[in-house]
Amino acid sequence: MLEVIATGSASTEEDLKLYASCTLLAVLNDVPDAAILACVTWLVSNEFIRRQIVDEGKERLTPTQLGLACLASSLSPDESLVLLNELKTARRGLILDSDLHLVYQVFFPK
Repeated sequence: MLEVIATGSASTEEDLKLYASCTLLAVLNDVPDAAILACVTWLVSNEFIRRQIVDEGKERLTPTQLGLACLASSLSPDESLVLLNELKTARRGLILDSDLHLVYQVFFPK
């Protein structure tokens, strides 16, 4: 679902239902709307996508920077969350004068 939203192929829950109805899973076994809603809720709660209100109160699903990075890196959402937590932990351990200091640390390690 994240890939479909992040690539712009689907931007509403109705689009996601249509997409899910075209999958092999739907052919073999009915995909309930509750499963799609649970997936969207999980993606929103983990900040992979966000709900935006557009014209006349209609809701649109858009990817966040984390969602786009997950898609570009070909990591699963679970792996992306682990990596994000490790980066947050590493960032707390870095004490830098500026962002340029990080570039020196990366290119000229001691």
